[in-house]
Amino acid sequence: MAELVIFNIAGSIGKSLGFLALQEIGLLWSFKDELRKLGNTVSTIQAVLSDAEEKQAQNRAVRDWLEKLKDAMYEADDLLDDYSTKLLRRQVMTQDKKAKQVRIFFSKSNQLGYGLQMSHRIKAIRKRLHEIAADRWTFGLVERPIATQPPEHRKREDTHSFVLNEDVIGRNDEKKDVKELLLDSNMEENVSIIPIVGIGGLGKTTLAKYVFNDEHVQRHFDLKVWVCVSDPFDVKTIVQKLIESTTKKIPESFEMDALQSELRVIIGGKRFLLILDDVWNENRDKWLNLKTLLVGGLRGSKVLITTRSMKVAKITVFPKDYEIQVQELIKLWISQGFVHSSDRNRCLEDVGHEYFMDLLWGSFFQEPHRNAYGDIKSCKMHDLIHDFAQSVAENECIILNPNAEEIVEKTRYVAFDRVYSFSDIQAPLLKANKMRTLLLQLPIVNRDFEVLAGWNKSIIDTLVSSFKCLRALNLSCSNIQEVPNSIGKLKHLRFLDLSWNGGIKLLPTSITKLQNLQTLNLDYCSGLTELPEDMSNLISLRHLEIYGCSLSHMPHGLKKLTALQTLSHYILGKKESHVFKPKGGLSELYGLNELRRSLCIKGLEHLRSYPVEAKATNLERKRYLQHLGLRWDPEADDDIDKAIANDEQLLQNFRPHLNLKSILIDGYAGVELSSWVSSLSNLVFLSIWSCRWCQHIPPLNQFPFLKYLHLSKLSALEYIGNDDSDVSSSSLQSIRLQNLPKLKGWWRMIETVTAEYEPHHHFPLFPSFPCLTYLNIKNCSTMSLIPVISPSSSSPFSDFSNLKSLFLNGLEELEYLPEEWLQNLTSLETVDWGVCNEDEEGIQCFGPTRLRHLYINNVANLVSLPRELRHATTLQWLDIGDCPILMSLPEWIGDFTSLQTLQILNCPNLISMPEGMLRLTSLRYLTIVRCPHLEERCQEGIGEDWQKIAHIPNFPIEPLYYKWESD
Repeated sequence: MAELVIFNIAGSIGKSLGFLALQEIGLLWSFKDELRKLGNTVSTIQAVLSDAEEKQAQNRAVRDWLEKLKDAMYEADDLLDDYSTKLLRRQVMTQDKKAKQVRIFFSKSNQLGYGLQMSHRIKAIRKRLHEIAADRWTFGLVERPIATQPPEHRKREDTHSFVLNEDVIGRNDEKKDVKELLLDSNMEENVSIIPIVGIGGLGKTTLAKYVFNDEHVQRHFDLKVWVCVSDPFDVKTIVQKLIESTTKKIPESFEMDALQSELRVIIGGKRFLLILDDVWNENRDKWLNLKTLLVGGLRGSKVLITTRSMKVAKITVFPKDYEIQVQELIKLWISQGFVHSSDRNRCLEDVGHEYFMDLLWGSFFQEPHRNAYGDIKSCKMHDLIHDFAQSVAENECIILNPNAEEIVEKTRYVAFDRVYSFSDIQAPLLKANKMRTLLLQLPIVNRDFEVLAGWNKSIIDTLVSSFKCLRALNLSCSNIQEVPNSIGKLKHLRFLDLSWNGGIKLLPTSITKLQNLQTLNLDYCSGLTELPEDMSNLISLRHLEIYGCSLSHMPHGLKKLTALQTLSHYILGKKESHVFKPKGGLSELYGLNELRRSLCIKGLEHLRSYPVEAKATNLERKRYLQHLGLRWDPEADDDIDKAIANDEQLLQNFRPHLNLKSILIDGYAGVELSSWVSSLSNLVFLSIWSCRWCQHIPPLNQFPFLKYLHLSKLSALEYIGNDDSDVSSSSLQSIRLQNLPKLKGWWRMIETVTAEYEPHHHFPLFPSFPCLTYLNIKNCSTMSLIPVISPSSSSPFSDFSNLKSLFLNGLEELEYLPEEWLQNLTSLETVDWGVCNEDEEGIQCFGPTRLRHLYINNVANLVSLPRELRHATTLQWLDIGDCPILMSLPEWIGDFTSLQTLQILNCPNLISMPEGMLRLTSLRYLTIVRCPHLEERCQEGIGEDWQKIAHIPNFPIEPLYYKWESD
């Protein structure tokens, strides 16, 4: 790993030298000369890295030389970063026109003294590097041309598949792991790629030979082929070699079309194993082209590659089976200087995303999860890949536990695999005083977390004083109440995560001294009421994440942060004539045109008297934004007529870029939405909330890619569609209609005149929802007909066979649903049911389903569970609530052999538990609340029904809440 780290550090040093060269620093000529000499020394070192990488596996002295070189390079990087930071600080002072401070800080005498000091320090580190570099002749290291990529490839002799068993010494665990992967047929894709990663000479090819010739592997695959790739990675050449190796003859034609046809014949209907040895390529397009040609094989076919990919060293800091957040991973890479681009106009996050996609296509990651826009948001690393990556990283990257004896002084990347108190890990942790990354609590998706015990301001002070070289620090969920002033001393810091610390009320002003800071994550710091006044000093800031904070306003000067890409919220404070601290207005957003992902502007009620200011946001130029939220306080005490007029003008001035994929309009007082809303043809999400006077929503046929429609608290809305031309709903996957008191249906009936001049009422052509998987209709009190079901008896029901989640509650006028429609719901997995009919059981049921979660709530005349439910043997969660006359549970409840959670809430007439409870062997959680008879009979040890439930491990417990809402 050392040579890969050195290459990265060399890139960081080169970037710093380039930055310094552009500055008019006006210091001693000797200082500039030392910078030039240092650059030459680094170039000399880079030239021999490729040869050193190949020789180190067989030569311990070369390996030690690389380790010594790596330490010196780290020191040089920190030193140059020190000086670059000094210049950034001068830039901030100059911008703020703090003339006196600038004159003192960069006076001639001060420059002279500082220049001499830096000159001596740079000369010392250059001398150290020069002496180390001189040893290259001792090891016979050969200089090679320096590429823009790390020292990875040189054409080597072709390899073959034969190996003697006695040549494969040790590595039994790796042999076992690779065999298990090869023999695993439980794969989603026909062809799976398995990489073996390691430095040159480590034995990757020998290991591949061993598994290739293994007896079990030989029997498992119908076809086995070995191809030595080296460089360049050419799909056509690989296909030729594959055909030659299989048929033992040269292909008749070398045209690509003829080659792919011959290949398909060879692999068609066969489970094959293809070994690609010595792969350098990381171009996913070439990988995709090759993979496309191999899909004709049977499921379980595998491609095993051996590679020396540099990018694997960058993911070892995550524990096994951890769900990695892609955006966080890329930010961490950038903070460590792992992401480089020769094109200064390229966004580093885009380059980092390419790195990630390369690793994904190389099968380093698995189980990718996508967001609604199709972007990969998270993934995991296979255990085998994780083991290989950690073996490459050695003790440089550590997943911490209390027995982490492997932490040494040179450990630079540390993460916690779970929650610890500081006393548990203080001794091993503080040994690593050159640490660059410390992740106390990794970013997590499921926030049912345990906070760190005993962490406080004093401990953070200890961390700051101990780890002065930190580039990335994650204090998420650390339960700290106050961030110490000492945080401002971490001058190298690029990444700071303070999220999920609700006790933080204010940030220290010293945090604005972190001129290198790129990411500041304050998500869910619910107690945070304001940001420091001098946030504009954070001139390197690219990501400011403040979702879930309680900010009253934004600070003045954010417009200077022109590199900003993430600004999740912008909060407008109330305009006041006499304020001590200036508040940021919408004009701060004007030049921030690199903003990406999501921007939500809150507090728009304060702008009702100044609607023209909305144009200052310059939203039409923000082409990278995916989501826009515009939020007014619906409870604001304003004159209604004035609010309606001003809000309509205000919204019109917020016209965004047409690339927008999601919009939320919340608390808007207008009657009509602006015309530009209908022009957003790329919309995937449309959410309109708490717009009490809004009478119409845009025609949905204007949005061909719309997947998610959420309408809530629209007090004046009667119909969703405008006319019978609005029938295109084929893309919709999720519909939520909540708290719409006047909603009557999808469209109003059309009145026509018959030949006899009598009026005739009929419904227009009804839309189809073939992609709909989620339907939630709640508290629509005047609705007598579900708006997605055709009201005409002559019209066939829309196809709802893909519907997985159905929630119907608070629909007083809805008494019955067509049985034919219910029987069509064959994919249902989750149901929240509050719809009654007039039969004795009080609830309708469904046809054959795959129900896993069933909620029966607020069914006033439910006497017992419907008999049809006894066949729902896939049920895992059953929730029965607010059913006042429910008297008993059926004996056949014991047929729910998959049931894991049973909750009974506010069913006062439920008398006893059935004997069938004894058969619920999978049941883990039982909750009984406000059911007096049942609670008495289920008392531990003494209740009459205790023996029926004694086998349930978690009883009594507080009510559980299943996360059924769609993303």
